[in-house]
Amino acid sequence: MISINDEGLEFHLQTKRSSYLIKVTSTGHLVHLHYGDRLTHRPHFDALEHLYHGKMGSSTDYADVPGQTLNTFRLEVPTFGKGDYRSPLLHVEYADGSRVTDLLYQSHQLLDSKPSLEGLPSASAEPDSQHLVITLVDPVTKLEVDVHYSVFSQSDVITRHLMVRNQAHQPVQLLRALSSCVDFADESWDLIHLQGKWIKEAQIASQGLEKGTVQIDSKKGVSSANHNPFIALARKETNEHLGACYGFGLMYSGNHLSVAEVSPYNQTRVMTGINDFDFRWELESGETFTTPEIALTYSASGLNRMSQQMHQFINQHVISEQWRGVERPIQVNNWEATYFDFDYDKLDAIAQKAKSIGVELFVLDDGWFGKRDDDTTSLGDYFDNPKLVGGIARISETVKGYGLKFGIWVEPEMVSPDSELFRAHPEWAIAHPSARLR
Repeated sequence: MISINDEGLEFHLQTKRSSYLIKVTSTGHLVHLHYGDRLTHRPHFDALEHLYHGKMGSSTDYADVPGQTLNTFRLEVPTFGKGDYRSPLLHVEYADGSRVTDLLYQSHQLLDSKPSLEGLPSASAEPDSQHLVITLVDPVTKLEVDVHYSVFSQSDVITRHLMVRNQAHQPVQLLRALSSCVDFADESWDLIHLQGKWIKEAQIASQGLEKGTVQIDSKKGVSSANHNPFIALARKETNEHLGACYGFGLMYSGNHLSVAEVSPYNQTRVMTGINDFDFRWELESGETFTTPEIALTYSASGLNRMSQQMHQFINQHVISEQWRGVERPIQVNNWEATYFDFDYDKLDAIAQKAKSIGVELFVLDDGWFGKRDDDTTSLGDYFDNPKLVGGIARISETVKGYGLKFGIWVEPEMVSPDSELFRAHPEWAIAHPSARLR
C-alpha cells in the first residue's frame, strides 16, 4: 500500500511488516524519515523529521537557509556541490564543466501498475499493487530524475530505480548513477556481504562499521564470484532469528558497487548500483538513462526472515513465469566424468546409468563444438565437433529417448582467438584499438 499526505508531501510505503517513509522538505529536497517496523498511517509524521539546526563548523549552509546543511539531511537522491560532502548517488558533469547538481521536488504520480524497465531485468508486480514516481528537477541545469518505488507487500520488499533525463540543449556526462540510497540516523551497524572465488562462492563476511567508507564492488564486467551484488545491514545483536536487519539486492549482472559510509555526525549512508569505476555515460539532450532495479527488505526477526523475504520475492516476482514454482530436475553433467575426452558411446553410457538411478536432466558440458578438445580453442564455434558422431542431434535424441531432458553448455560472452568466429569477426572482440589479438 502507498499512502500520500498531500499537505506535507509525505509518502508512506507499507508492506505486510514494514514501513518506508519519505517526504519533501521546506527546501524541496526528498528525504528519508523511516524504514523499519510497520507504522499505522496518520495525517502527518512530523515527529520523524530530524533535522540539525544551528551553525556547525566546517559545514555549508544550504542556499539562504541559515543553520541547515545538506550534509546532515537524510537524502533519497544525494548529489554533489550543495553542501553534502558524503558520497553522492548521482554525479553529473555538464557541458560547461560544472559538476554541481541540486535536485528539488517537482511532482509525483501514483500508478496502478508497475512499468517494466526497458533493456533491464525487473520484478513483476503483485496483483493490485501500486507504483510511486517522484520527479525531481535541477532548476539550473534542467536535469530531471524520476525516482521509482514499488511495494511487494507479501514479500516485505520495496524496489527502487532511477530514470535520469537530460532536458538541457547540450549533452551531459553521467559520472555516477547508482540505484538506491538509504540514510540511517545512527552508526551502530554490521555490514554483511558475500565474498568468494571460483568454486568457493558466497562466503559470508561481516564487519562492524566505523566512521569512513566501506566499498564492495566488481570491476570484472560481471557480478562475479568475488563479491555478490547484495549486502545486508544488521544490528550488533542480530542473529538468525532475533534483531533488526536490512537486505539490499541489486538486479544487475555487470559491474556493481555497494557503499556503506558513516559520517562524522554518526549517520550511515547505504548505496548500491552500477559501479562508477571506469563509468561515463553521455546523455544527449532529450535522452533518458535508467538505472537497474534494487530490492530492499527489512526484518525485525533476524537474518533468517530477511533471507526468506528475499527468496520469496525472487521466486514469485523475478524468476521467469514459466519456471516459477516449478520443481527443479535432478541433473547429471558429464564434465567431471569425461572433461574433453568423450564420444557418443561414453555419453550414451552416462545417460543410461543416470536414467537407472532417477536422474531427470542430462547436461552435455564443454567440448561438443568446433575443434574444442582443450581449453585453448573454438569458443564461439558453436557447431558440432567431429568427435561426436551424429552431433548434438543424435545424442540429444538418444537422451530424450530415455525419458531425460537434455541441455548443453555454452559460454557466449567469450571467444577464442583460435576460432573461426574470431578469424571472421575480430572486430567483435573487446580490445584496445592498437592491440593485436592472437
